[in-house]
Amino acid sequence: MVTTGGTGIAQRDVTPEATRAVCDRLLEGVAERMRSEGAKIIKFAALSRAVCGVRGEALILNLPGNLRGRSNPSRRWWI
Repeated sequence: MVTTGGTGIAQRDVTPEATRAVCDRLLEGVAERMRSEGAKIIKFAALSRAVCGVRGEALILNLPGNLRGRSNPSRRWWI
């Protein structure tokens, strides 16, 4: 499952909390890698609170809502 948006620092950005609530296990390294790759293009990538995890056999990835951040070709590392 891929979500987009809601990973920033605004009060309305609650995607990470919702993702944590449904995940059996978090994959912190995946989210850190996404931020690391994003920082190559967007200077505020470190402010992303995106979370990645698994529920059962499903992989859950929070992608940024910023179109530039999620359409960046370097983000293809996970495909």
